[in-house]
Amino acid sequence: MESKTTYLNNINYFRGIAIIFIVFGHSFTLGIWQFYDNTSFLAKLINFIAPGGTTFFVFISGYLLHHIYYKKLQLRNFLLKKLKYVVVPFLLFSSLDIIYYLTRLSMEYFVSTSRYEIFLEKIKSFDLIKIYLLGYSEIPIGLWYVPFIMVVFSLSKLYLKFAGINYKTQMWLISVLIILSSIIHRAPNTHIMSIFQNVLYFSPVYLLGIFISANQKIVYSKMIGREFYLLAIALVLTIFQIQIGKLEDIRGLNTISIKNIDFMIFQKSLLAIFFLFYLMRFVNKKMRLIDLLASNSFGIFFIHGIYIWFFNAIIIKLHKPLTSNSIFVFIIYATFVLILSLLTTILIKIFFPKKSKYIIGC
Repeated sequence: MESKTTYLNNINYFRGIAIIFIVFGHSFTLGIWQFYDNTSFLAKLINFIAPGGTTFFVFISGYLLHHIYYKKLQLRNFLLKKLKYVVVPFLLFSSLDIIYYLTRLSMEYFVSTSRYEIFLEKIKSFDLIKIYLLGYSEIPIGLWYVPFIMVVFSLSKLYLKFAGINYKTQMWLISVLIILSSIIHRAPNTHIMSIFQNVLYFSPVYLLGIFISANQKIVYSKMIGREFYLLAIALVLTIFQIQIGKLEDIRGLNTISIKNIDFMIFQKSLLAIFFLFYLMRFVNKKMRLIDLLASNSFGIFFIHGIYIWFFNAIIIKLHKPLTSNSIFVFIIYATFVLILSLLTTILIKIFFPKKSKYIIGC
């Protein structure tokens, strides 16, 4: 049974901000093919800050694991809940590729077109291990997060032991692990070991969330009013990364690399702490839009990739790719995807009030 806890508005609002980062970070893949050619400082800053929003979800998960379950975790019930409300939606959305191409195959078969063979070959090429174990999907994106976070959830008791050691030792351990993560890099979802590489990569962020929850009085007394220093450091790191290399040099590397240090994990960890404490200012205020995004964040996470894929398919079909490198175009497009995903989530919850958690996780 879950412990009764005070509802944390700053964590709730942070979840709303995290899903904005995730949608915007994935929205680079459509409608702005020339965006990376935009050499303005603001464009580069967006390019290096928007991706990696799932790191915030990892941090929040670690924080809530300690806040809710410390010393009261019943692992079986905990994992059963995650299976129902995380894995079941994951399996549903992971199947969309197969459902779509089977549907297209059937349509082409009945109208006897030459495209039948194309879709048949596509179905034959499906790798079920990649789809259902690695979260590799063509239509919905970002599903790689689920397989690795389920491994993290299964190790919850081990992670919670971390909360019982001396806080100075905790700080040293997190510092060492996060440096190692910057060398290990986030894994591409191409092989089964990718899951475990991501567990190693994100573990210090997960532990960071546990650390702050476990040492609230100490951390809060030192950080309240000083969180903008963390924001400044994160921005300096981002500018440094802009100057020394391209973003693609540090994303999805398959091997340990000292040459291309992943500053993204430092940046997102600092931003996670910043948002946690900055949003303390609003715990007694109603931020309706952010609250709405937060309460529907899991649905938006599962759905937004479908809209990105759909718009991409339309553009390719019309042979009219958008080639704008405008920041304004990017923001409008990403916001449109976010709003559509939010509205779809709300509609699913309205039409399937008792089943929506099994469909979209919320």
